[in-house]
Amino acid sequence: MTRLFAIDTTPAPRPYANTMPERGYIYQPNTIKGNKPINIGNSYSIVSILPEKYTCSNAAWSIPLSGERVTPQMSGTSLGSEQIQALLSDKSLPWFDCLCVLAADSTYSQRRFLFEQSCST
Repeated sequence: MTRLFAIDTTPAPRPYANTMPERGYIYQPNTIKGNKPINIGNSYSIVSILPEKYTCSNAAWSIPLSGERVTPQMSGTSLGSEQIQALLSDKSLPWFDCLCVLAADSTYSQRRFLFEQSCST
């Protein structure tokens, strides 16, 4: 059986949350021409498992397995790599001996991220 996972870093803008720890500049697309694609808040790295699609009538959904805040000292790809390695190395989870496929956007096509995934146990 093959398991399909998805990973992405999601912005959570909170420009007026003065008490939120380690708030910083985050990437957030802006549709207004001339505006920079940034905001103030936190980003979160989310790893989900995507279910098998048996028929065309199945609704699209995913099950979040791991969600962690990306600190200013860490990148979303390095945190995502840690999350994936933790999930795939846990022998108690049902996909331990399965073929696992990871879907991600081009941010995760960095050499270091790909190398870390190919060398994980």
